[in-house]
Amino acid sequence: MGNDIAKEIAAHKHDPHVNLSRRALAELPKQVKQLNECVSLDLRYNDLHTLPAEIGELHGVKRMNCSDNAISELPGEIADMQSLETLILANNRLFLNPLHPAIARCPNLLDLDLSSNQLEEFPTAVLHSRTLQRLILANNHITTIPDDIAEAVSIVDIDLSQNKLKSIPDAIGGCRDLEALNLTRNEITSLPEGIGRLLRLKELLVSTNKLEALPESLGNCRSLEVLRVDTNIDLRSWPASLGGLKRLRIVDASGCNLSVIHAEFGGMAALKEFNVEGNRLISEFPNTMCGLKISKLNLISLGLTALPQDFASLTTLSTLDLAKNQIAFEGLPPAMENLQALTHLNMASNPLHTVPLDLLRSLPQLSKISFASCSLNELPTEIASVLGLTKLVLDSNFLLQLPDAVCELVNLEHLSVAGNQLTKLPEALGRLSKLEYLSISRNGVSALPVSLCDCPRLRTLFVDDNPMVFPPPDVVLNGTEAVLPWLRARR
Repeated sequence: MGNDIAKEIAAHKHDPHVNLSRRALAELPKQVKQLNECVSLDLRYNDLHTLPAEIGELHGVKRMNCSDNAISELPGEIADMQSLETLILANNRLFLNPLHPAIARCPNLLDLDLSSNQLEEFPTAVLHSRTLQRLILANNHITTIPDDIAEAVSIVDIDLSQNKLKSIPDAIGGCRDLEALNLTRNEITSLPEGIGRLLRLKELLVSTNKLEALPESLGNCRSLEVLRVDTNIDLRSWPASLGGLKRLRIVDASGCNLSVIHAEFGGMAALKEFNVEGNRLISEFPNTMCGLKISKLNLISLGLTALPQDFASLTTLSTLDLAKNQIAFEGLPPAMENLQALTHLNMASNPLHTVPLDLLRSLPQLSKISFASCSLNELPTEIASVLGLTKLVLDSNFLLQLPDAVCELVNLEHLSVAGNQLTKLPEALGRLSKLEYLSISRNGVSALPVSLCDCPRLRTLFVDDNPMVFPPPDVVLNGTEAVLPWLRARR
């Protein structure tokens, strides 16, 4: 193997991109120094335990990928790789030895990936680099961040997701160039006030931790564009000062225990996506936010009984999820027909009792609608007005029949009416030439319309828990591939 790899290296000595991955190499031969024209070196998926000193003679290499080996230490000569910009050491065994301080002397190192190395301590050697911009330490066992973090003056992006951090030092505020901080899946209970000094921070990810509150100073992070604090089940408060973040585009606070959306959030002028799903104590959506240009709004599983009067001013809204609230028909505001950008509407599990006709008549661009579990007794014929509809979900209502108007929805691909009181289906269902999915489970239907065999794209058909005789049960048990030919034979 040694001679073979030496020959291969010799054969590639003039190549800019050299791939030595998956060679079962236990060591890299000294002949690697012959790759003096190499720009990108791939050493992945070998059994390397270290790198030879000769690696330092590769002055032209800009990117070196050593992931998925057994590397436990680096040679000091790593600092001699004058052009090295990206070094990937993910999934190795660097926990066995401290990271060599020479790493900080790599004169052009920009990106360093140390993820999945079972590291228990933050590798302080990297803090002395004056060029490093992106540091990935994800999926390790790091428990603390040193106060020396403030010395990492060039760092722009730090990924510490999936570690065992319980707190973040106030000194983090000294990383004045930091733009992205990923702390997802740790055990953090609070963020320091010092985080408010990160004036260039654009992305803060603190999902799946143990946060109880967010610091008031977070409102000082004037460059913040993305804030994700979802799945912090003990998070009970967030500051009104977040409303001053004029560049904030995405907020995800789903799966928390918040009780209020502050009126001041109406100041989030750039907001596009807002998700507070599962915060059951929130009982109001503030009217002040109705003037924003939000495109996606997730208000699932809150305590809403009504929407604010100016809700229809959200004219850029494309996706609206209101499922699992307590909104009755009377709780819908006027002029909902102004939501001309709306394409996805989820009203499932609300006590509507009736479908809002203005929505159906005025919003033909709607493509996906769910009125499942809304206590509906009928589906109005105005449903035919929604010409762009591709998905219609009406499960678990009290529908006695489907109007023939459904058969005019020529773009419909998914129709689900499971768990109603239907006894028959419209004979013209076969006109739905784009239909791919049909569920009529848990109804009282005894016969399928023969025209169903005219739906060329129909691949999924659920008819269980119906007193079906046409087709007979033995055909139905064999699924869609048996049902459609059976119907076709009875034309």
